[in-house]
Amino acid sequence: MRFPLRTQLLLLSLGLLILPWLSYRYISDIQTFLVKGQEQAQLLTTQAIATALQDRPELLTELPSKTTTKQQTLLYAYPTDTHLLADGYAEEWQGSAQPDSFGPNSSADNLDPLSMDLRFLQRGEQLYLLAQVKDHYPVYRHPGYQRLDTSDQLRLTIGDQHFVVTAEGVGSVQVFSTNSRWRYAQPRSTSNPIRGGWVEIDGGYQVELQIPLSLVANAARFQVEALDIDDTVNRTVLDQVSSGTPYSSRLLVHSPELQKIIRGLKRSDRHVWILDRHQQIRAVSNTHDATPNILQRHTSIISRALSGLPALTHYRDGDKEFILAAQPIVDKQGAPLGATVVEMATDEILDLQRATLIKSALASALALAILITGLLFFAYRLTRRIQRLQRQTAQITDPQGRIVNPHLTAETHSNDELGDLAKDMSSLVDRLNQYTQFLERMPRTLRHELSNPLNTISTSLQMIREQLDERQQLEQPRNYLASAERGVNRLNLIINSLAEAASLEESLANEPLTPLNLSQLVRGYCKHLVIQHPINVEVTEADAWIAGSSTRLEQLLDKLVDNAIDFSLPQAPIQIRLKENQQYWLLQIHNQGPAIPDDIKDSMFDSLVSIRTTKAVTGDQNGCHLGIGLFVVKTIASHHLAQVEALNIDNGVCIQIGIPKQSHSA
Repeated sequence: MRFPLRTQLLLLSLGLLILPWLSYRYISDIQTFLVKGQEQAQLLTTQAIATALQDRPELLTELPSKTTTKQQTLLYAYPTDTHLLADGYAEEWQGSAQPDSFGPNSSADNLDPLSMDLRFLQRGEQLYLLAQVKDHYPVYRHPGYQRLDTSDQLRLTIGDQHFVVTAEGVGSVQVFSTNSRWRYAQPRSTSNPIRGGWVEIDGGYQVELQIPLSLVANAARFQVEALDIDDTVNRTVLDQVSSGTPYSSRLLVHSPELQKIIRGLKRSDRHVWILDRHQQIRAVSNTHDATPNILQRHTSIISRALSGLPALTHYRDGDKEFILAAQPIVDKQGAPLGATVVEMATDEILDLQRATLIKSALASALALAILITGLLFFAYRLTRRIQRLQRQTAQITDPQGRIVNPHLTAETHSNDELGDLAKDMSSLVDRLNQYTQFLERMPRTLRHELSNPLNTISTSLQMIREQLDERQQLEQPRNYLASAERGVNRLNLIINSLAEAASLEESLANEPLTPLNLSQLVRGYCKHLVIQHPINVEVTEADAWIAGSSTRLEQLLDKLVDNAIDFSLPQAPIQIRLKENQQYWLLQIHNQGPAIPDDIKDSMFDSLVSIRTTKAVTGDQNGCHLGIGLFVVKTIASHHLAQVEALNIDNGVCIQIGIPKQSHSA
């Protein structure tokens, strides 16, 4: 039964392709199912929180909007999970919200205007305050003074409590509880809950404070004031800037009640936010430090939820994918009070997908291993068969191109395309061998078959000439006789040329190559050359050693010089040069005359190729040209491992032979 090679490869390829496709479809369907399930779970979570808050609208309406009104300047504490040290340095504050700026006053000192930037962060049960004050001449507290208003300081008003924050130098701050006159510290029954650090910065100083959230959560007033004293002798107040200018200020923090409600929903991979209708974060389960602020990242989703419509989105942050769901919180009349936002990473889905992928990969790997083993064995066997056929094909001919092994045995008994190819090649080689043998025998056969008739004709013509000479006949019969003799001579020349070309390769196969000084051979050849045409010889003075045969090289020169004379312009000298390049000795014969046509340039060294025009028969045997000369040149050059090329240069043609160099010792 015939089983084509193409079919075998196709079946194996399809078997390999179907497994990855099935695995991909299976895992893709599982991932889609799990993601849809998690989306529904998050929407249900947001809906449950929103439903629980519908009956407690006061938790979302007790704070005013974060705008400046005629009564208050509102400050806002942003949630964070970043660990803060309250040491006065602001490295951990990078990327937090923009500061609230105050000052300088219109009556400020132009040389040293006082201004203040405030930032607030909320983490857990602690509030963190970062105050950056522009004051080129900081004056620290002197421990000998009892009054508090004798140094640069921050004044905090939290509800009806007053605190002075000052320092005796860079380092920890000193916090004093005082009254509304800010002059003297009040006795404390317990330790002060506020602590922090004071450092100097370019153009002023920086204070970082940690304040318990319980101290400010229900405070109707939260005001920060910076005091500037530049005179270290009199220590009089020069300028002051307040967050309550021109009104009082209040700090908005997360609602403790809302924090308790969503505290049980806190997970490392899930984040819950409660927003009021002014897009203020009123409670948060935890804050993801690797992502920007939620109000900046998902403005469109939050706006949709605050308009009364649930919203859902997917997004990718780094190598993680998140699902974010938002649900509106409405009152009994349907008016929006705020929104519940739940963000959750798809790590669980990815873990399940990874486990499924591992199981599928193990099953696929086993099947792939079996198929790949079969494919490798098949490919190895196919490669061996092709290599065996290739080796036997390369042994069909010898380096000279003669067929020495006309019969192929490799793969001829196979019942596939490779077997058909081997059979066709074997049949083709056998036919070529028969035809080549016919061509090789033809010159000898022609020479043998034509020699006897030509000898008879030649003898008869000779006898006729002798009889005509004896009888002294007219001149016209003598001319006919001379023409017949020239024809016989031309036939002899043709037969001898064909026989020479046919026997040359066999003769060269048995001739050894010996060390030979090519420059000496060329000079000697040109010295004894007798022709009626000018020749210029340029031969290198150095010894040009090659492995060659002097007889065959002189035969090559004869053919090239004869060819150059035939195509040279009258009285134009023929140039014979021998020069050296990196690997070869270059023998060049250059004649001025017509260029070689492009259509014959690649085949002019083949047998029976000639571009000479037919000449009238004048008795000169050189008038007959069969295109054997350059074929002889190529054959002799190949025997010497030389390269032959014909070049159209300098209004003429140059035949160049590149013969490999050889040391004298070789």
